[in-house]
Parts: sequence; C-alpha cells; structure tokens
Amino acid sequence: MSVHNGKNADVKINSTAVIELSDWSINTTADFITKRAFEDDFTEKYWSGYNWTGSANGWLDLSDAGQLAWFSACISGTQQTTVKFYVDTTGYFSGNCYVTGFSTTASREDLVKVSYTFEGDGALAYTAA
Repeated sequence: MSVHNGKNADVKINSTAVIELSDWSINTTADFITKRAFEDDFTEKYWSGYNWTGSANGWLDLSDAGQLAWFSACISGTQQTTVKFYVDTTGYFSGNCYVTGFSTTASREDLVKVSYTFEGDGALAYTAA
C-alpha cells in the first residue's frame, strides 16, 4: 500500500493544468429509490446507482486557461470533459462534470480566494500510477 503526498496533487481539464489550486475533494454517494406503501412499517430501498460531486479551492487567477474555463462553464452550463484530479504525479480520478458553483472571497489581509463545485456526469474512474 502506498500513501500520497498532497504536494504532488493537481487538477487538469484534459491535459491543461488548473493553476493556483490548494486543495480538491471528491465525494461519491449511492442513490436509492425508496418505497413505502400505506400498510408498510418500514421503507424498502432499491439501489439505483452512484453519483459523485467535487470541489476545488485556491487563489483566483482568471488569466489561467483552466480557471477561466471553469468560470465560463459555470455561468454557461457547459459540461467539462475529462477533468482529472491527481493524487500524485501519475495516479488520478477522472470523469465528466458540470461546474455547479463559483465563489470568491477577498480580504485586505489575504489573497483573493476561489472555490469551485462540481456535479459528476457519468462514471468516475481511477487510473493507477
């Protein structure tokens, strides 16, 4: 078993790096269809698949092609194809997604920060190093 140093993490859209990011996260959840008739005491659940979401945070730099693509995708509803979330220099999670949120904060005492959120569209895959 190997562990990964976050210093080597990265995010890319196809082969274009998204710069100035400091962290990312991916979350997967199972989807269920539920059924409970009038006479049932308990709910029955039927597994129906998975979905995934994610986020990435860092410092705002809209001169970067990657950050500008995410900002543009968020306000236009355009799907982002093959977003890769690297855990080291070669291993990564990947999938298509929609950028569902863009937020930025500014403070006199700090650099301008940015946060992006994602909704996966289709499968999330892992490619080992």
